[in-house]
Amino acid sequence: MCEAAEALIKEEKYVEAEQKCLEEIRQNPENLKPYATLLTIYGQTYDADSAMSAGRETLQFARLLLKEFFEKKDYDFADDPKSLQYIEILDRFGKVSKELTHVNFTCYIYEEILRLNKSDKFGNARILLFVYLEIIGYLSNNKKGVITRTPEMANKLIETFKIPEENPEVRLWRILEKFLKKDDSWKDLVKKEEQENQLIFRVWLNEVEKGEKIDKFVQDYFGKLAKAWPNFRIEAHKILRKEHQKFMKAIEDEHNEVMEDRKPDFYTFIYSTFMKNGREAMRDFKFNECVKMFTLARNVAYETALPYRFQRSEKFEYAIISNRCTCYLQLNKPAEARQDARFTLFVKFDHFKVLEKCQEIGRAWGLPENVITAFKDWLAVSKDAKSGVRREIAKKVIALLSLEGLYRVRTEDFEKVAADLFERQCDDMYVQVNIPAEQHDLLPWLTANDLEKPIPR
Repeated sequence: MCEAAEALIKEEKYVEAEQKCLEEIRQNPENLKPYATLLTIYGQTYDADSAMSAGRETLQFARLLLKEFFEKKDYDFADDPKSLQYIEILDRFGKVSKELTHVNFTCYIYEEILRLNKSDKFGNARILLFVYLEIIGYLSNNKKGVITRTPEMANKLIETFKIPEENPEVRLWRILEKFLKKDDSWKDLVKKEEQENQLIFRVWLNEVEKGEKIDKFVQDYFGKLAKAWPNFRIEAHKILRKEHQKFMKAIEDEHNEVMEDRKPDFYTFIYSTFMKNGREAMRDFKFNECVKMFTLARNVAYETALPYRFQRSEKFEYAIISNRCTCYLQLNKPAEARQDARFTLFVKFDHFKVLEKCQEIGRAWGLPENVITAFKDWLAVSKDAKSGVRREIAKKVIALLSLEGLYRVRTEDFEKVAADLFERQCDDMYVQVNIPAEQHDLLPWLTANDLEKPIPR
């Protein structure tokens, strides 16, 4: 089933791929592969924050199913096919994060992969090096909100995981390192490197023509890294090319866009525009366009909160997420609708339309019929109940639609499951990527303070 879903993803048939994943989950809820595959789908169909919170919940659920391995001290998760599934989920999560979100999150994810899989089965040390170089570049240009990772850490990563010195990213780092130290020998090195890696420098010097097809690895990794090093690119252009005034202006404009802290009024205007377009599309039953607009609005709301992770806000969340939940169900995407429904009920516990949709969502995920019936009964009660009762009903639904809730109610009493999950704050959709420092050895150059911090509730 999962293989079929992967094939459909390659054909960009995301709805069909999602249905295959949900079918596998209904039949075999302990198989973590479809949950991992869904992360790839979320990366194509969700906004950044929703995709990240879905990934976080998937990690939390996987920790439940793989509890025995997390209880082993300093265990390498690549040693057993079952525990390797957790690394595969992190790997998927990392790829989605790299495409969608802030460099800080991506760093935490890839550090966690190498922390739990020191044999580096997937070759993620190279990817983490790119992330470190991106962070170091931003820090050298005083970008706000970026976590601290140092040149010494980058060198320790190269040494520990034996990343070959002849790799292009390592050779480039040796030049950047000398540039940071104001060692003029970087100028001779950059001339030599440009002759050997012309494509990389064409990317860094903005010489790739629009529409030109180039190596995907260079485009994805070196292209993104370039934006973090505008100062180096300007100086390198002066050495490698004669005319550099036009290039300097282009890089400065790009740099200002990356570094700019926009005023709240700018975000409010853009957000309102997307919301207006989304509502109009919804009225015209253009559900794909509607999802696109609401997702863009959600991304704007997310940007306003960076670099601190999304702060829950009824003003932004309620309007975006509840409408998008409706559209996802119309488009036969109950996987995305599940999370939007949970988030809506968290910020507006008496949203009856979303509460009603939870029956359809639960059935798609394999909830037993007695729980679906309970959802229906709770909806009827909620409409005439006081706010305290409505809030308790919303809490139960949020709990039972969590991945852990969907799994446990197959064999346990759903009322007890709901009570247990909410007591353990299952509504927190910002579970930390990293497991606690005392649970597993850290990478040699990191301390407990370098792990991702919890978001204040």
